[in-house]
Amino acid sequence: MQNVYKACFKVLLLVTLFISISCKKDEVEKEHKVHVLGIVYELSPSDPYVTSTRIAYWMNGVVDTISDLRFKVLPNSMYVSDDDVYVTGLGDINNVYWKNGSPVYLKSDIEDGYVHTSSVFVSDKDVYVAGYVRVLSQIPGDPLGSYRDIPMYWKNGIQYQLPTSTGNASTTSIYVSGSDVYVLGVELKRSNINESYTTTALYWKNGVVTKLSDEGSSTLATSLFVSGNDVYVAGYERKENEELFAKYWKNGIGVNITDEKSNANVRSIFVSGNDVYLAGSVNEGTRTKATYWKNGIPVYLDGGSPFSTASSIYVLDNEVYVAGIRSREQGTPNGTYWKNGVEVALPINDTRFIVVTK
Repeated sequence: MQNVYKACFKVLLLVTLFISISCKKDEVEKEHKVHVLGIVYELSPSDPYVTSTRIAYWMNGVVDTISDLRFKVLPNSMYVSDDDVYVTGLGDINNVYWKNGSPVYLKSDIEDGYVHTSSVFVSDKDVYVAGYVRVLSQIPGDPLGSYRDIPMYWKNGIQYQLPTSTGNASTTSIYVSGSDVYVLGVELKRSNINESYTTTALYWKNGVVTKLSDEGSSTLATSLFVSGNDVYVAGYERKENEELFAKYWKNGIGVNITDEKSNANVRSIFVSGNDVYLAGSVNEGTRTKATYWKNGIPVYLDGGSPFSTASSIYVLDNEVYVAGIRSREQGTPNGTYWKNGVEVALPINDTRFIVVTK
C-alpha cells in the first residue's frame, strides 16, 4: 500500500510541477508588450487622389498614427522608456522627433542648414537624437552645386557636432551606455561630380572616430548595440564589382555573415548574453528572403513568399522577435513580425522597427 501512495505522490508532484512551469511560461508571455513602428497609406486631406504616408505605431493589437497626414514621413527609429514612446523619421518634415505622438522640434546653429533625424535613445530621462545637418556645398564640376551632411547628435535639444575627415557624413544610429555616447554613421567622399561616392562605415564614442572599412571596398553601417565594453555594429560591404554581403563588426573587427558573392544586407543587430542576432535579407535569383542570423546561422522567415525583408530584431527572455514585410496572395507587401519564426500579420503597410518590453 505504501508503494501505491508513493507512486501517487510522485505523479501528483510531477503534475503540479508541470502546471507550475506552464503557468510561469504563460506569465512571461503575457508580460511581453510588443511595440512595432511602421507606416500606413492614407488619402491626402487636400487631394482624394493622392496617397499620403503616415507613421503608425502598433502595440499588442492597437494601431495609432503619429505623424501629420499633411506630410509624408518614413520612420527610422523608436525607443520605449517606461510608458513613453519616442520616434524619429524622415520625409517632408525632418527636424523633429515625437514623444507619445507629440512633435518635438530640433534646431541647429549652422546657418542655412536643414536638420535631419535618424535615431533616438533615452537614458536616465535624457533624450538623445542622432542626425545630421544638410548644407549646400559646391563640388568642382557641378554648376548647380550639391550638398554635404554634417553629423550631429542632440541631448535634450542641445546640439553636439561630430568630426569627419571628409566633411560629409550622416548618422544612422545612437546608443548610450552609462556616460558614453555612441553614434553610428557613414562617411562619404568624392572629388568631383563625375565620380561615385565611396562610403565608409564609422562610429563615434564620445566624439572619437573608429572607421570600419578595408581598402578597395565600401561599407555601410545600419545598427549599433553596446554590451558591456563591447561595441557591435551591423552593416554590409561591397568590394569593387561585387555584390553586397552582410557582416557585423565587434570592436572594429569585421565578421562576414554571408560570402562576398552573395547579395545580402543586415539592418539590425541585438546582443543577448553571448549570442549575436542580426536581421536583414538575402537575395536569391528573383526572390528576396527575410532572414535573421543567430551567431552566423541563418533562419529564413519568407514562408515561400517571393518578397520579404526583415528590418529590426529584438530578444527578450530567449524569445526572438523580428519586424519586416512579406508579400501575400495579391503580391503586395504588408507589415508583419515574427516571434520565434511564427508570423504575426499586422494591419499596417510596412514595419520598420520593433521593441519588446514587460
